[in-house]
Amino acid sequence: MERLHSAVFSVLLLIMACLFFGLYWYGDDSLRPSLITIVFAVISLTGGVLTMISYALSARKN
Repeated sequence: MERLHSAVFSVLLLIMACLFFGLYWYGDDSLRPSLITIVFAVISLTGGVLTMISYALSARKN
């Protein structure tokens, strides 16, 4: 069950990062987010990638 939660969490973080980056690059000038949105996108992307790496390493051990 913990593996499922880890996989779902990493996928959600990656989706959130894609949404933030998409909003930044393709959004209107009036909707263009600030620097804080880019920070959240980088944090989400990093968290998702690290969680997926952790999941892969734990699956490899078992």
